[in-house]
Amino acid sequence: MKAQQGAAVRVGDGRGAMSIWKKTVLTLAVIGLGLTLGFCTARSTGPVIPDASPGQATRQPLPSHGNTARPPSATGSPTVRPQVPGQPVSEVLVDSGGPIEPDTLIPPWEEPYHPFLNDEPNDVSISVGDVSNGYLINARLLPLPGKTYDILPRQKARGLAWGSDEMIDLLQHTAKQLWRRGRRRLWLGNIGRRGGGDIPYSVSHNSGRDADIAFCYTNPKGYPVNPPDLVPLDKEGVSTSHGGYYRFDTARTWMVIQALITHRNTQVQYLFLSNPLKKKLLEHARKKGIPAGIIKKAERLMGQPGYALPHNDHIHVRIYCSKKDILGGCVNSGNIHGGTRLWRQELAERIEQVTAKLKDPEAEIRARAIERLALFKLRDRVDAMAELLDDPSARVRRAASLAVGELGNQRHVTPMIAAFEIDPEPSVQMDMLESLRLLGGPKAGAFMARVLAEASFEGRQSGPLPKDVLRAHTVPTPPPPKDGEPPLDEVALAMKLAMGPVETSLFTGHVLPLSDRRLSVRLAAIEVAADSERPEPVRPLIDLLTHPDPLIRGRAARALRRLPNHSTDIDWSNPAALPDTLEAGQARWLAWYRRMGRQSRDTWIAAGFRAAGYNVPKLDKRHIWEIVRAIPDDNHLSYNSQRTLMRLSKHWPLSLTWPKTDAAWHWTRWFKRRRAKFRITPPPASLSPYNK
Repeated sequence: MKAQQGAAVRVGDGRGAMSIWKKTVLTLAVIGLGLTLGFCTARSTGPVIPDASPGQATRQPLPSHGNTARPPSATGSPTVRPQVPGQPVSEVLVDSGGPIEPDTLIPPWEEPYHPFLNDEPNDVSISVGDVSNGYLINARLLPLPGKTYDILPRQKARGLAWGSDEMIDLLQHTAKQLWRRGRRRLWLGNIGRRGGGDIPYSVSHNSGRDADIAFCYTNPKGYPVNPPDLVPLDKEGVSTSHGGYYRFDTARTWMVIQALITHRNTQVQYLFLSNPLKKKLLEHARKKGIPAGIIKKAERLMGQPGYALPHNDHIHVRIYCSKKDILGGCVNSGNIHGGTRLWRQELAERIEQVTAKLKDPEAEIRARAIERLALFKLRDRVDAMAELLDDPSARVRRAASLAVGELGNQRHVTPMIAAFEIDPEPSVQMDMLESLRLLGGPKAGAFMARVLAEASFEGRQSGPLPKDVLRAHTVPTPPPPKDGEPPLDEVALAMKLAMGPVETSLFTGHVLPLSDRRLSVRLAAIEVAADSERPEPVRPLIDLLTHPDPLIRGRAARALRRLPNHSTDIDWSNPAALPDTLEAGQARWLAWYRRMGRQSRDTWIAAGFRAAGYNVPKLDKRHIWEIVRAIPDDNHLSYNSQRTLMRLSKHWPLSLTWPKTDAAWHWTRWFKRRRAKFRITPPPASLSPYNK
């Protein structure tokens, strides 16, 4: 078994903000609500062998059905260089004959952790979680260039050619069928990142079970052509760009649809495309005498998604979790069609097998069993996992505390506190604090306050400081300028950083000597308190504002800004700050607390918005647009605006990890499309930059 170490990657459930020192900060902005897929193009009257660049039409004799020769490569199409084992995916650049925009490159790949057990293979792909918040273990790379397929040039440059075993098999099968029946290559768009996770171009494609497939096109004379990109079509199947040159090849696109839905080893859940094009495909299938069962299945699976772009430039295929995915923690979201194999009996049997491993003599197996049960979201097994909070192994105790925090309830706060009190390992205590944050409630909040107030917890240290904490005290390096653009000056860089993700710390302006600093339980408690959304930690945090350590002061001030949505103009992390200045600032906070301390946190948040110039008398749906307006503002205002919108909408995107402008764009469009449901007015003119 290959070794895998590290904390389990957990899928957020919206119960609170992500842990600051445990999370891996997502640096990609999900800026597209559409799910980009490509289309393949060809004329139904006769196939064409692609021997030219995308966008050019060629006419050649039809090969015999026995011809298995590889079609000539499209000149000018970029090709991905082979990846060296261990090489970051961002370094697998493409040879496109020109520069690639840095913004299109994906951050270095890092294999997610997965709790493989000792009775199962660990070299197969596992799709974990759902398609919007999940990730992918042992992702498989689509071999490029393929004999019967390729990726469109712009999409190829992104390096998003990774999917689950089942998805890659399905795409290769579909390409073979299109080549066999229509003598055309299948053109693809985005599939996913190695390791899964967010991509900047879609809200899904996270767990290896989504892919973008290009339509097939012809030119106005009916000759098949290769698309230069994902080309949008009107309801008649004529391109809305390129002067109407590209036309929907209904016959060959139907071949793609039929190949996708008849693959024996993969269950397709959705085929997203615009309704007018769906109608054309079904009419063609009926005229061709396609069996009624296949047509009915296609009609059920095809459709234009609600609350999203119309998908008039691509097919977005999504597949169900496979059996091994289900047994590894995969979640099917959305409609489940009748007749779908969901592997319920197999999952029930696996759950019992994993539960039995909680008593395994090997500590690592006990820990992985806990982590697997947590992936299954089994709340009825929480008590069994809570019994391991006092396990002899720190590895097991950490796994148990995180699982109980994620799946438990306030009934588990008392045993978690009791376990914290006696645990000898600071690292375990830090995880228990995070779990108390997830469990929530007044008792958990009061215990966090107690830890913050006790100086002895500064001496309990384990592990390095979180990257976010280090970043806050590291001079930022400006990104390299794009061709023809001047380098960013200090003001432009500051503005760019200010619009960065809320969950990514900004440079405070003070470089502190932190290279040898270790994380203490007290500092961890400050970080947890910042995300707790509890009022109890506020008073002891105020006391820390005059702490002699500028790091403690600065992080306490950050937590204070976030919890009550209130701020002062004191530079708390300045190592040269005068005691009189700090005491005066602390006095202002104490005055605020005497005035507001007995009010609810919602009252604090609304007052903070009003103090910043936003008309928010109360946190309710009547003031949604004013709350959205606060997203691009200071970090504490942006954080509380997005968290408030999540609570009001019951919609939990990872927008705190996106640049603020992207978060504002997402929330503006999301509420605009649901105005009737929330009974709100159109977006105000002040939100017009995010309403295009």
